Amino acid sequence: MSRRRTFLSGMAVAAILVTGSTIATMSTSAYASANCVEHLETVAYLGGHGHAPEMTDAALENARAQSSNHIQVDVRVTADWVPVLVRDRDLKRTTDVEKVFPAHRHDDPVSSFTFAELQKLDAGSWYDKAFASQKILPLHDLLEYVYPEGVGVSITPKEAESTPGLMEALIEELRKDPRWSDLLSLGFLEFSSPDLDVLETLNANFPEAKILWAPATLPDDAVLNEQGRWVDTIGHGYRDFEPADAVSVHQAGMTAALYDVDSPSAMTRAIGSGADKIFTGFPDMLTAICADRNPMTDANGIEVSAVVAAVDGSDTARANGEYVTLTNRSNVSIDVSGYYIRTASSLRLEVGEGYILAPDDSVKVYTGPGTDTSKRFYNGKDVNVLNNTQDTLTVYSASNKKVAMFSY
Repeated sequence: MSRRRTFLSGMAVAAILVTGSTIATMSTSAYASANCVEHLETVAYLGGHGHAPEMTDAALENARAQSSNHIQVDVRVTADWVPVLVRDRDLKRTTDVEKVFPAHRHDDPVSSFTFAELQKLDAGSWYDKAFASQKILPLHDLLEYVYPEGVGVSITPKEAESTPGLMEALIEELRKDPRWSDLLSLGFLEFSSPDLDVLETLNANFPEAKILWAPATLPDDAVLNEQGRWVDTIGHGYRDFEPADAVSVHQAGMTAALYDVDSPSAMTRAIGSGADKIFTGFPDMLTAICADRNPMTDANGIEVSAVVAAVDGSDTARANGEYVTLTNRSNVSIDVSGYYIRTASSLRLEVGEGYILAPDDSVKVYTGPGTDTSKRFYNGKDVNVLNNTQDTLTVYSASNKKVAMFSY
């Protein structure tokens, strides 16, 4: 049993809020001149997962085109010791592994597959059928997007402490191609992890590399000062990071990197709290904010007005499970048929046909099964889509225009 939790749009910390077809008039120019222009670094998180399936060729090409300062990737290892760009422990969310391999391998870890086996998988269709040709990439292929482009790389070994062979394979890969050495000498290679032992091993092997420590909770000043002797950057979620925290991090000789910054309101908050580096799936939106431009040019008046992400009982209970409310805040009727909502992990809810919202009218979009009405549409899924604690939702029109975003 989980406690019912409702997130209303007014509860979000927002200096930029999608209201109607325009962006609220609060200017970002003060933040842009004081923070963005001078030193803020933009990191394409998971290769820039907001526009394409994470860490695929399509995502990396977008990240490069959007002039990100850095590209962040998660790295795991195959059974034959090839470092690959995969976020999750298994392959169910981001590939068609359940179709390609027998049932008993559906839940198997990435490290149980050979690289050749991974190449049989479609790593793009789960995101959108337009990306059906995308494949899981070896870490080595990342070089094609960052060298000699002058783009930094942030590498996160996933579960390295419990994955035999990952650290050895990663170190071997970084030593065998001289282009990695060039990136190191230029200060363009960073390692990030919540595990200090992992970072110490990588620091010992590559002392020129930048080190980003991402602890579960922000340490006190004594720990910050101790780790500041060799750690370059502290990574933290933006939601509970305050300007005073940035002061403490800076006084310890480190910079502050903030994660999961995927909406205009989140970006403005992160900038205002003193971030030196922002990890985002939407580098183009951050660039727009820093240039004091509208980051949501396709906003049309549809907004996320409420999120019920945790309910009593099952999140996919019939008729009364988790849902998102879409509301029309414009002064004209809008047909939201075919609209869809993506989570930060690119899980998806859709709106069916026949939903035309008059001004101030709403529709509740449910994850689970139920009987559709004029005010409710049910996706009929048997697994939850919404994160119960925090997430960013992006609303797209039927023509794939990004019309609204909401972080809770």
